Amino acid sequence: MNISTTFVWIAYFFALQMIEPAVVFTIFSGLIPIAILAAAWFGLSEASPLRNRAEGSGLLVVVLAIAYLCAITMLGRSGLLRGDWTIAVVVVIGFAIMVFLVFAMQKAISLMSTLTLTAITALGPVFVFLFQIIEGRVDFAPATMTGLTIYFAGAILAAYGGARRPDRKAAQV
Repeated sequence: MNISTTFVWIAYFFALQMIEPAVVFTIFSGLIPIAILAAAWFGLSEASPLRNRAEGSGLLVVVLAIAYLCAITMLGRSGLLRGDWTIAVVVVIGFAIMVFLVFAMQKAISLMSTLTLTAITALGPVFVFLFQIIEGRVDFAPATMTGLTIYFAGAILAAYGGARRPDRKAAQV
């Protein structure tokens, strides 16, 4: 696991060189709760299932935001993309591999739901976006800001849902 973690972090840093940092961090952050939910759906007992419809709705919005950010990156509408669209596709595949390792780390934090914890970290991409603008190498991209806003709204809704009591329908998913 340590060797694979090393390679995944190298891929993450490579992505930061090729794609707008706020987009990289948002996709990385958003794929974690999605991977946790997928693991629960496949029956992994350590994975947290959906607690209620609000949490599920928030995570659906997160999925839509990630799809949007991937699309604007591949179409050249984000603030930075070095190389062609195939670079962006390769980076997204690398993230999909990385999320299960991060899930294992987050599961160690047993005081709260992993879905809630990752939803709370939704502010991270917003801060990365602001810092990359201040730093100056990446242009402000309205399309990226739109994607981050959608992502943040979904993550907040998921966190709200994660803090509420579970409902029967979501627990059955």
